Parts: sequence; C-alpha cells; structure tokens
Amino acid sequence: MTVLPRELLLAARNGDTSALDDLTSLISQQNYNLTLLDAILHHLQKPPKIQLSSRVIDYSKIAAVLDLCITALSCLGVAVLHCDRTLTYKTATVSKVSGQLYSILECIHASVLYALFRHTNGPEWRSVILRLASTLANVMDLDPSLKSPILSSETAMKIGFTLWTHTASDLQPYADPYLPNGCPVFRILRSFRRHPVGSIILHDHVLSSQDNTRNYALAFSNRVTHLSSVFTDAAGPRGSTTAMRIALDYLSDIEDLGMDLSRDPNIQAWLTKMDILKVWMEFLAQFAHRLGVDHSLIVVQHMFTAYAVGPFSNPVKAVAELSSLGLPGVVAGLLTSGTPTRRDDQRVAEMMLEYWRGYLYYPRTLGALVDEFAQMPPKVLAKVSQLRPAVQGWKPFLQELGDQEDTLTHCTLDPLRICDNLNHTTPTRRFSISKTCADCQTVVYCSPECQRQDWKSRHRTECKIMRHSRAVLRTRNLSYTAQTRAFQLQTLLSAFHGIQMGMEDRNNNAQRGHRCRHASLLHQPHFVFLNLCTFNGDNFDWDVIPIEDYPQLRREMGCHPVCPAMESRMDTIVQNFGARRDTETRLMLAIFAWNMWFRVTMVVEFAPKDGKDGWIPLRNAIQIE
Repeated sequence: MTVLPRELLLAARNGDTSALDDLTSLISQQNYNLTLLDAILHHLQKPPKIQLSSRVIDYSKIAAVLDLCITALSCLGVAVLHCDRTLTYKTATVSKVSGQLYSILECIHASVLYALFRHTNGPEWRSVILRLASTLANVMDLDPSLKSPILSSETAMKIGFTLWTHTASDLQPYADPYLPNGCPVFRILRSFRRHPVGSIILHDHVLSSQDNTRNYALAFSNRVTHLSSVFTDAAGPRGSTTAMRIALDYLSDIEDLGMDLSRDPNIQAWLTKMDILKVWMEFLAQFAHRLGVDHSLIVVQHMFTAYAVGPFSNPVKAVAELSSLGLPGVVAGLLTSGTPTRRDDQRVAEMMLEYWRGYLYYPRTLGALVDEFAQMPPKVLAKVSQLRPAVQGWKPFLQELGDQEDTLTHCTLDPLRICDNLNHTTPTRRFSISKTCADCQTVVYCSPECQRQDWKSRHRTECKIMRHSRAVLRTRNLSYTAQTRAFQLQTLLSAFHGIQMGMEDRNNNAQRGHRCRHASLLHQPHFVFLNLCTFNGDNFDWDVIPIEDYPQLRREMGCHPVCPAMESRMDTIVQNFGARRDTETRLMLAIFAWNMWFRVTMVVEFAPKDGKDGWIPLRNAIQIE
C-alpha cells in the first residue's frame, strides 16, 4: 500500500482545490474507502496469534498486521479530511472511525514490540517501521484541533517512543529531525510533548546520559536558524498557526533544557554562547505583526522564563540582556503596528507592567529599565493611560522609579499578601483595595467588602514572621502582579479548602456531563495534575487520576522523590510567608514559589481533616517541571 503524502494531505486540508483533486484521484486508485476500512477493522479485532515462547516467529504475520494498520490509518486520515466533502463521510461516521483507532493502535503497538524486541533490524523492517511512523504522523498533523482520541492516546505515544528507542541508528541520516519534514518518529513524539506521560518519558530519555544531552543541546542552533524560513514560507493563517506551534515547541525545549542543565557548567557555558535570545528577538521583531498579540506575548513570556532560570540563572543579568536587545521597544511596537483592538492594547500594557514590575525587585536594574521605558513613543504612553484602572498610571510609575530608586523596595513593592479573611468575595483586577500594615509595612490586597471586617487583628498575628519575607520574595520566578497573585491565591484557597468547591468546579462542568461523587473520593489517594498555564481567571485545567494507576505512571514517567533542597525551600517559604503549616498552604506556596507557568504534579489524598474534607499531600511526591 502506498502511504498518502503528508504534503498533499496538509494542502488538501488547507483548502487547496488542486491538491484535493489529486488526493481524490489517488484514493480512487488505491481503493481507500470506508468499506475497506471496515473490513480492516473487523480483521484487526482478531489479530493473528504469535507464539512468544517459540524461538521461530512468523514475521510475515506481523508484517501483514502492520500493513493493514498503515492502510487503516491512511483511511482514517482521508475520512477526517473528506468529512462532508468528496467522499461524503458524515461527522458521526468519522467520529466512529476515529473512536476505533484505539484498537488499531493497540495492534500496532504489540506488533512493533514483537518485531523490534524479537527480531534484528533489517532493511525491510526499517522500511515498514518508517512507513508506519510516517502514516501515524500524517494523521496527527491533519488537524491540531483533533484532541481525542488521536492526540490523547497513550498508545500512540508509546509507539513513537518505542520506534525512537529502537531505531536510533536509522535516525542518523537526518541532520535536523525536528524540522517539519524531518524524521516522522520525532514528529510523533513532538505531538505528545504536552501529554502528561509522554513529555516526561521523552524528556527523561533525552537527558538520560551526558552524551545524549549534549547532542540534544547541539541541535538547538540548527532548529532556531531554520525557524524564520519555515515561518516565512508558511502560507495562509493555518500555515502561520502551524509555524507558531513549531516555534513554541522550540522555545519550550530551550526552556526545559536550560532549567534541567542549569547546574552543568559545561552545558551552561555552551548555551550562553549560542545567542538564542538574539535570534528570538530578531524573529519576534520581524514577525510580531503576523503573530498577533496573543502569540507575541507567549513568545515574550517564554523568553523571560527561559533566561531567568535557564542559561543565566540570574534575573538581573537576564533583564539587562533583554533590555540591551530592545525587548521593550519590540513590545511597544505591538501597540503601534497595524490596527490593534482595545483589548490588545490592554493586554500588552498589563503584560509590560506585570513582567517588568516583577523584575524590579532587583534595584540594580532600575536605571536601565527607566531609560528604556522613557524612550517609548508618546502614542504608546497615551494608549496605556486610557486603559482601565488596573494599568493606569504608567507614566507616574516611571517617574516614581526615577525619584525613589533608593527606597523602592521599601514602599509599594514590598511583600504582597492576599487578605486573610476567607469570608468575603474574592478580589478581582477591577475591584480591589490595598491596606498597609503599620507594623511590618506589608501591602494587603483584598476586596472592598473587607472594609467592614477586622482585618488588622487577623494580620497582626503574622507580622513578626512577615518581616523576613522580603528575602524570600526576591528569589527567582516571582514575577506576577499583586492583584493577579491575590486573585489566584484566593481561588486556590477556595479550591483546596474543601473537596466540594474544588471538585465541583471540575466535574460539574456542563461540557463534561458527569457529576462528582464525594463519597467515592474520600480516603482515596489521587494523582493530580495542576497546569497553571491554562489559568484564565475562572478555573484551572486539572486532571485527577486514580492512585491505583500511580505505580505504573511513576515507572512510565520516571518520577523521582522531591530533592531535600527543594523540600527545605518550600518549608522556608511557608514559614516566611507567615502562613499556617496546613496542607492547602503548603500546596499553594509550592506552586507559586516556582511561578505560574510551571506544571506542579503532586500526589494528594482525600481524607477528613479538622472535621472537614481536605486534601492531604503524600510526602516526597512533588514533581516540578
């Protein structure tokens, strides 16, 4: 069977009429139709039996299963591609076909394991394996919006991981396997980078040895240099989106590698010489008008995070480097280029306040930042001054930095806390007030309802400990605004204060269609994924996995106990923040001490605590990525 060309599939998916005609002709010649797919699925329900105990294995049967799976995957791609088009496939039919992909992938996984673990790699097997990987990658590249079951299948991820592990020698001819037209095995793995299991398996395997790590790092220069050409050649909005997704994957790789290898002086020195940040600044300056505000802010966020905790491991040096490369000017250009909407102007202004004010905890950077911001065009400052109160006062803020540089860290940028009163409405960005404690000069953000509450007496009990919190807040990664921090801390307090609110927000979602059964959750440990990157002000994106699957997940994910240094750091933060040593506070501060765009994975257990239903974390089970 001939594998459908990836370029032809993507071109037809993007609406190319000629490509669609060519693909239809190819399908008719190869008899790719729903009848054939049904026959293949029926045959795969009873795959040929293979005796593992026998020394002689019938590899012809394995080859037959692989060939059928390749054909079935190609048919599935055509079914998705031609939904309500040339082949008149209905949406329900396509959904049914994609739902049956699980059984196909299970057969592929078993067949690949049999072939690779029990047979020497010959030329014929390499050809079959690469055909299989190419077909699977083509199907996954058809439409990024296909979340389930194609892109969420752990079986497909395991296939890619197995192929990659056992075909390492076959990948040598590919100079740059991460390019869009590179090795299909790597394209499969990249599709599952965000999978909670696949990302860690892939990352741990890459970083398993020093040689592998260095080779992985050396590939960065090639990938970054090709990025601009890939983005330039991308045609249409869909092409731009695809190129942007590739760009963010590259940035994530750089960020992950910089974090994991920050203690390796050799790799750290090599990364510092790569000038990755300069390349990305040029890329952002050239394509900001095509990326739009949303994607541009993501790029800026990654650059901040990667260089604050990556090669430099020094926020002061990172800010100086970003300023010297002209990042404030690039961001300001987003306000003046094209015809941005009012919402875009507001987001850019908030972003600049959020990131730069966060890094202003370091007094040595104030002079350079004031000079950079003072050179912004008057048009930009005028737009910022017209925004809502959360970001008003941009120009006075700059003047304040210049006038009070020496005492800056002892005034408005002192430690910030959420109000201790849990009975009033959560403060929002628009409606919030601040109160300063006269004893410890701590700024407390809360809602207007708190004016009727005795907030000072509740706060004074912690003043003695809060006096030493400034040193903790000057640690890296704390770069969010006071109001954002207050709102998110209050949301976490509500979510982790009891099982009802926290679980109802997740399980009583109308889109999910099922309710939370509280009785079944009590006294049962669960594996919880908190992805704070998707926090949108209303809820978090989290997944709860039964603890029965935790041993297998731990083996697959390569989890390790939290290191003593990190555990001590968390204890110090809890103490210096002056919060109670309960489970909710420990979990919250463990998350926010490492900023809000790192996924924190913790094993928790639903169990009674102080007469209420609480979440008890299991010790040595925290994974921060």
